[in-house]
Order: sequence, then structure tokens, then C-alpha cells
Amino acid sequence: MVTVKKKSAAAIAGFVLFLQGPMPAWAQEAVEDVQNTQAQTEVTAKASTEEAIEKAEEQVQQLEAQIEEYKKKVAEFDDLLSKISETEKGFENVEKDKEKELLEAENALKMDSEAAKVKIAEFEKSKEEKDNELIGLKAAYELLKEQYDHAKLALDALQS
Repeated sequence: MVTVKKKSAAAIAGFVLFLQGPMPAWAQEAVEDVQNTQAQTEVTAKASTEEAIEKAEEQVQQLEAQIEEYKKKVAEFDDLLSKISETEKGFENVEKDKEKELLEAENALKMDSEAAKVKIAEFEKSKEEKDNELIGLKAAYELLKEQYDHAKLALDALQS
């Protein structure tokens, strides 16, 4: 006996049926088995295709959700970067202002130092003048004291 596959048997049975008219029982069973198998295969194929489509749609939705999350994160990072750059610019401005203030203070200190040097020189001149004047006054005092002493002696001599 020859082994024949169900599909082949069904094809043969269909061909025989076409040629003869009534189909033998074994051929009819083979045709029914093949038709049932094809129907189940089609249902399974359709079901697996539908499941694959649903899974693909779910994956697409998940990917779209991830893309939206990434877009939000990128927007947050952009905001954060802009805030950081603004803060850096603020710090740079503050730093420049502090440098200007420091330069102004150094210039003022130099001016104050120069002014102080000028005042010290003026004070030293004034001190020398006052010292010279004091020396002159001491000499005048000594001279006047001598004159007083002579005048007193002369007065005492006149009185005696």
C-alpha cells in the first residue's frame, strides 16, 4: 500500500470526484480532514497574525510613549541647561563687577597712598618749619631772659 499525504489525497479525491461522480468514503474523509486542517490552520494563522499585529501596535504605543518621555526629558534638560547658562552669566557679571570694584579700590588706595605721601611731605616741611621756629623762639627766650636778668640786676643796683 502507498502512503499518501492528506492534501494529496484530497486533491486526488477531488479529481476522482470530478471524473467519477460519487466519491468513495475514504476520499470523502480525506477531503473533510484536509478542509478541517486548512480551516484550523487559517484560524491559527489569522489568530497569530492578529496577535502579532496587536503586539506590534502595543510596541508602537510603548515606543511612542517612550519617545514622548524622552522629549519631555530633553525639554527639561534644555530648561536646566538654559538656567545653568543664565546662572553662569550672572556669576560672570558679578565676578566682573567685583573685579571692577577691586580695581577701583586699588586705584583709590593708590590715590590715598599718594595723597598720604604728599600730606606726609607737607607735614614734614611744616614740622621742620615749626622746629626752626621753636629753636628761634627758644633763642629769643634765652635772650629775653638774659635781658630780664640784666634789667633786674640794674634795677636792684638802682634801688640799692
